[in-house]
Amino acid sequence: PILMDPRNYRWMPLDGAPGVEEKALGTFTDCSIRAALYKLDPGAAFTATGRGVYVVLAGRGELEGGPYARFTALHLETGESAVYRCAGAGEILLLGLPEIARMRAPAVAELAET
Repeated sequence: PILMDPRNYRWMPLDGAPGVEEKALGTFTDCSIRAALYKLDPGAAFTATGRGVYVVLAGRGELEGGPYARFTALHLETGESAVYRCAGAGEILLLGLPEIARMRAPAVAELAET
């Protein structure tokens, strides 16, 4: 298990996204599994990209033409993106999934070595 307290991390401006800040909580393993929080100011737009699950922890607004609210979850695959348009202040959790294309099966010789 990995235990972390998000209060111990700083909010950092997200490049190219006015009104959006990121708390990068960590990147784990060679497959780039990651976790992050995004804070959105009222009226801000956040483009979610990359393979992962995005969960709205607070706020409401529009997501790709439909409404979103607390606990709305979105799954994206590699190469996909979606835009959140925040009506009020909001917060989104990213649970980044491994990039399958970067993974390869070990060769038989590698398995014999372990």
